[in-house]
Amino acid sequence: MKTKHTFVVRCRDKSIGRVEGDTFKKRVHRARHFFRAVGGYAIQAEVLDDLLKRGIKCIEIRETDTGNTYRAPLHSFLTHGVRFDAGHGEQVCLPLRYFEREDDAQITLFDLLPEGVTA
Repeated sequence: MKTKHTFVVRCRDKSIGRVEGDTFKKRVHRARHFFRAVGGYAIQAEVLDDLLKRGIKCIEIRETDTGNTYRAPLHSFLTHGVRFDAGHGEQVCLPLRYFEREDDAQITLFDLLPEGVTA
């Protein structure tokens, strides 16, 4: 049985996410981390370079305050990302339109009604 390749990703002595298989996973708080000027999420340019060298294919951003999860190919950050430096080193921000949103499996009251019954 093949084991899943997993490790923590650090930048400037701070844990910023983890790699599972070929996916970099980062947890964010939308109110603090969403870059409104571009309308997306950013990752440090040096981290993206390292992930690319390691063969990582996908970036996953999980909003801890909303439960939303967004996924995008790493190459989208390189081809569509906006580079900027807001005092934390060079970062690359990918607008949300280049991400695919994964809907949480939320149960609504309508899901609990027997088939054929409407509210």
